[in-house]
Amino acid sequence: MDPNEMYGAVLDALTDHAKKREEDAPRKAVGMMSIQPFDAETDEGNVVRAVGVIAYGDMNDIDFVVLKTLSGGEIIPTTEGSLWPVERKEAA
Repeated sequence: MDPNEMYGAVLDALTDHAKKREEDAPRKAVGMMSIQPFDAETDEGNVVRAVGVIAYGDMNDIDFVVLKTLSGGEIIPTTEGSLWPVERKEAA
């Protein structure tokens, strides 16, 4: 395959991927706002660090931007729809 064919194939694959992501996205975010970080628990019982909120076009829903720690120690940003604050244990 010559370089031009390779370029065309990669460009087509990326374009198809971008179109699929747009089709899969149920809504578009209109803005993100940082918040005072806090520890929270997800629906699955995982503890995460909430660092922001994202508002969507209809402005009726928001998602929390959270930092999630994976089993290998890797920290990734993601979103969660519902969170419950984790109560901090006071030192006695």
